[in-house]
Amino acid sequence: MIESVEKGWCERDRENQVRVFVWCFAWMAAVLTSSLLLRSELVPSGAMAVLVALAPSALGVAAVWSFKKFLNEADELLRKIQLEALALGFAGGMVVAIGYGLLERPGAPPADVGDMPVPMSVFYIIGVWLSRRRYA
Repeated sequence: MIESVEKGWCERDRENQVRVFVWCFAWMAAVLTSSLLLRSELVPSGAMAVLVALAPSALGVAAVWSFKKFLNEADELLRKIQLEALALGFAGGMVVAIGYGLLERPGAPPADVGDMPVPMSVFYIIGVWLSRRRYA
């Protein structure tokens, strides 16, 4: 429905999007906390360290599940906007990953697989912005 873009999302979509943001923020905070705990060696090695390393993934699953709910309850236009944004995020992330991988060969500092969410997120946000403008 085009009016959902012109006048803003419906209340259900806003609530679902806030839920996604909350889960993503909790996931991000858990990843940061786990990383700090593991780097500072406050957590004994062994099973406890593995548990601390894996715990944020549970919040990641909840974030993905809430995004799935958001998409399932969205109208066709909002789904199209999200699909285009996700496609741009994935494709942009692949270009950055492959391009930077090639740059490492002549001497660029090595990247970590954990760095990939940054360009993917940037391209996803750009994709949402471009798609919303196109269909507004």
